[in-house]
Amino acid sequence: MVQYRIKQKIDEGFLEKNTRIRNALYSNGIKTYDALFNKAKQERYNLYYIRNLGIDSIKRINEHVKEKFRKKLPNYEKNLHD
Repeated sequence: MVQYRIKQKIDEGFLEKNTRIRNALYSNGIKTYDALFNKAKQERYNLYYIRNLGIDSIKRINEHVKEKFRKKLPNYEKNLHD
């Protein structure tokens, strides 16, 4: 199992522009990129299952991650649908 070592907090500028994403992530205890990537790579109960985090929000998160780290979320396609 791959562990991500990106302990830095999720960019506040991104979260301020996307309050729904911020609220959904914080209510699930996701405050760092490490926690975000680990949640995204889960086979069951990945980002798709976070309350108030829809497909458009997951796409926005993926775009942000691609800009910041030049890679997409783990299991990106699985996170978009069940």
